[in-house]
Amino acid sequence: MSEYTYTQTKDDNGNDYLCPLTAEGQWNAGRPEDRDDCFEKNVAERYSGNFTVA
Repeated sequence: MSEYTYTQTKDDNGNDYLCPLTAEGQWNAGRPEDRDDCFEKNVAERYSGNFTVA
């Protein structure tokens, strides 16, 4: 199982998303709601496993 570190970001409507950081610790820009690897923070809080948020 891979371990990821996530960063918190917001979309244009103010919804919170968690998106994975790259190996270099950078976030790949783009609209979080359009990316397959980002998910809404409230979903993570509801169905959470263990997440590392930077």
